[in-house]
Amino acid sequence: MSRRFWQARDFFHTVFAGLVVCLGLTVMIGWHTGLERVVQVHPTFAPMQYNTALGFVLSGFGAFCLLRFHRSVGAIVGLVVLGLGFASLLQYALDVNFGIDELLMPGSISVRTSHPGRMSPQTAICFTLAGAALVTLGLVRAAKRRTLAVELICPLFGALALAATIGYLTGIEPLYGWTELTRMALHTAIGFTVLALVLLQTAWRLDVVEGPRLLAFPMGIGALVVTLALFRMLVGWRAEQTFDSPLPVLVLVIGLLASVLLALTVHVAQVSLRRTRDLSQANEELSANKTKLEHLALFDDLTGLGNRNLFMQQVEHLINVARRRSETLPLLVMDLDGFKQVNDTFGHKAGDTVLREFGTLLKKVLRGADQAFRIGGDEFAVLLHSGTPLDGAMNVAHRIEKGTKTPLERAGQARIAGTSIGIAVYPEHGQERPPCSRL
Repeated sequence: MSRRFWQARDFFHTVFAGLVVCLGLTVMIGWHTGLERVVQVHPTFAPMQYNTALGFVLSGFGAFCLLRFHRSVGAIVGLVVLGLGFASLLQYALDVNFGIDELLMPGSISVRTSHPGRMSPQTAICFTLAGAALVTLGLVRAAKRRTLAVELICPLFGALALAATIGYLTGIEPLYGWTELTRMALHTAIGFTVLALVLLQTAWRLDVVEGPRLLAFPMGIGALVVTLALFRMLVGWRAEQTFDSPLPVLVLVIGLLASVLLALTVHVAQVSLRRTRDLSQANEELSANKTKLEHLALFDDLTGLGNRNLFMQQVEHLINVARRRSETLPLLVMDLDGFKQVNDTFGHKAGDTVLREFGTLLKKVLRGADQAFRIGGDEFAVLLHSGTPLDGAMNVAHRIEKGTKTPLERAGQARIAGTSIGIAVYPEHGQERPPCSRL
């Protein structure tokens, strides 16, 4: 993927992590300043407790740290979030009070709240899972295991939060509150939905992948959690009726089947997309390899000049052009004097350096329309622009000879004695391919 793509993903990750932090900070400020409308979206809704707001600040900061700072910082913050959620959950399970609910702020708003200052059990579960995801992202080094764990954890609390949001929108209270315990606040549910997406994006970014490898797991688990929440709501509804309705069981069975079907459908779609992408990449690689092979077939890998194959093609082509225009076509063929002694004395590596430097010399001496080729071991050829007179060809040969009289750059002590250059001109020296090209 392009660098701009990753920059855009990092930007949106930072924005949404910042929104989670801002949500928590705004509610904390609301508690300190007495702005009930910030703490409690509606007078009849449950408030976001102070510890819940603190948990959002820590969770958003932890997600930000995972990508921007050292990952161990994110893991430490995750441990704090996990401890906050798990301790609150234990208070419900053991029916005890650890004194953490009103440790930082008295719970003065008690609407739909069973224990002053205590977050709802759904909120406690969500923070426990979010903290576990942060710890996993910070400590687990194996990318695939880390991503798989987060893809399993985040849909659980994301689906709980989504179900609570749906409960507020539809007026179905059991989706955001269990029995007579504290209800999950509306903005708490929205915050957890965003946090689940942020943590998933964090996992995918740390794994340097374009998107979820195992999207079927989050989709299936999310659908399953929503199904169970609906089932529980319908069970409560059936208890209030005077007749025994099979609707809860029917919804549960259909929901389970739909969850499995959704997961399978997403999995098949992902596999198909991945195979399509792999085929596309394979085609691109084949095309690149074909281009590279075509280049190697026509160009010398050592000097970057055209090789004998390209030389012969250009000779035929330029002779035809010169014939149609009634122009001359000069050809220079040369070899390096003393090149064998360079190889014998300094080794083949020094000889390769001499060849590369001589190729660079030819590129400097020639004009844009002229072409240079390496047609053999130390043999080179130059095709000058059609219409160049013999005097012009001799001038080019003189410049080449002059260039070889000074030490070639980076060749060190490995020097050639000079160059032997032959010149042939079409059509003066032949009506067909110049004799000196038949080497």
